[in-house]
Amino acid sequence: MRERLSKLAGFRLSTVTLLCLPLLLLSLPMITACGGASPKPTLQLAEATAATRAAEEVGAPNEPKAALYLKMARDGINNAEILIENEENSKARRVLERARADAELALVLTRSAQKRQEADDAIRRVDSLKGDPQ
Repeated sequence: MRERLSKLAGFRLSTVTLLCLPLLLLSLPMITACGGASPKPTLQLAEATAATRAAEEVGAPNEPKAALYLKMARDGINNAEILIENEENSKARRVLERARADAELALVLTRSAQKRQEADDAIRRVDSLKGDPQ
């Protein structure tokens, strides 16, 4: 049989190759089944959701630029949940990473606008104390 397989393959097969080949062929479906699906991105979902809540709590909905990024983060989370239901976990992971980044940007934009407002208020107070209204 070894000579017959060697003729079919076009080269000489060793005994080790003949013994390992059936094991490899039998284990191939198990290897592809285990490695094919990626795990659910639960950590990324939690991070994106937490970043979105943080942006909401500091007032992102009231700041126009921040509100846009907050909406993009919410939409990303909703899209990722659909992808997770459809078992497209690697796509969902990427969408959630983007959603988290959008939420974090909304948070930073909101804090920046608040600090800018505080600085403007402080300048007005100083000017009013000097008796120099603007």
